[in-house]
Amino acid sequence: VCSKERIYNKKTGLDIRYNTPKDHVHAAFLPIFAGVAVAIHEYLGTTRDAIENTLQKTLSNYKTLEHRCEFVRTTGNITFINDSKATNTLAASYAISQFERVLWICGGRRKTPFCKSPDLEATLPNVHHAFLVGEHKNDFYTTLSQDVACSTHDSLIDAFNAACAIAQSCPDQHFTILLSPAATSFDQFDNFTQRGDVFKNAAKHYRSR
Repeated sequence: VCSKERIYNKKTGLDIRYNTPKDHVHAAFLPIFAGVAVAIHEYLGTTRDAIENTLQKTLSNYKTLEHRCEFVRTTGNITFINDSKATNTLAASYAISQFERVLWICGGRRKTPFCKSPDLEATLPNVHHAFLVGEHKNDFYTTLSQDVACSTHDSLIDAFNAACAIAQSCPDQHFTILLSPAATSFDQFDNFTQRGDVFKNAAKHYRSR
């Protein structure tokens, strides 16, 4: 049994509880990977104490890959997440599913006609507002506006500022400002890395009121 706090092997009796860092992005796959690692160590005969120490140290130092559901910072009532690598709805829907009260920045140059896939539709209740940018922002608006509050913006920074303004207007609630475009970056940026870096720089310089 693998969860975000515990790994339990009913057959061997191994029962390990662990803590994830405070600012950890709780990726759904992390407990599965941890469970596989523990199973391998058990097979190799590693002692329980060694497994527990190794697991906790690894989780404490674990970081997501850059631009892939990457935690940037938390300040005031906002957490900033950079998922610029998400260039399709499947990747974006996974990111959205990890958070609540999402202020979602999306759009760009779509690879295929933009539509509400079943995965995306299932996660839309997590979205408080969608901020649409890029070459195909109107296509995004047409598809999303029936289910989610939406607004269109000329640039990523304009969308970022609008998202921050909504969070500032509700200081008693915590929001996640998520860049997860569900589209390519080539309409306004050289690549997804540059797009993500622009978002991260804005987040790092944001000052909560």
